[in-house]
Amino acid sequence: SLHRLTLDLAGDDPFAGHTFKGVDFPGTTVETAWLDDVDVTVNAQSVGAFGHTAYGIHHSGTGGTLFPGGQEAIRRCSATALVNNAGTAIGLMADGGAAGLARILASNSRFAGGGTAGTRIGVRTNHAQNAVVLNGGAVKGTTTDVQVTAGSVLEVGVLRETTGEFASTSMRNPESAYDTMNARVWCGDNTLVVDALYGSDVTG
Repeated sequence: SLHRLTLDLAGDDPFAGHTFKGVDFPGTTVETAWLDDVDVTVNAQSVGAFGHTAYGIHHSGTGGTLFPGGQEAIRRCSATALVNNAGTAIGLMADGGAAGLARILASNSRFAGGGTAGTRIGVRTNHAQNAVVLNGGAVKGTTTDVQVTAGSVLEVGVLRETTGEFASTSMRNPESAYDTMNARVWCGDNTLVVDALYGSDVTG
């Protein structure tokens, strides 16, 4: 676990595309793994013609981790990824889950994908067994704020900075092996239990 840190990663190679990560939740990361008050910046803006891939925070775990016991894996954090050329920058990337439901809860955090060119996304899921819950905070991506290629993202009062709108939505694509996702999120001193039914409105 990491607490009250600033992480600044700069990576560059003018001859080949590489993948740079600020923080990675790998393998079967246990539920007690968390980030608190951590600022992550990954700057992979290359001087060459090749585009790199940059993840502020990458959840590549393959186990049923970080949830549903209510543990906030990411809280009060900021994760920014920067690229140029034909690169890809993602603030929070979730693409684990091969052996089970990979679940991650982030509260009061900001995820951004930026730079001068390339694909830039705030939050992205890319596995049918991913479940990402964003409780408060903000997302920003020059290409798109949130991209659900597979799996699901639940937003509860999240500011989408590109449009200036607050989102409370459930997004899923495509069909998942899991029909419901139960997320325990915190609102001040009170606890709010939000049940998100895939393909339906959010209820609480």
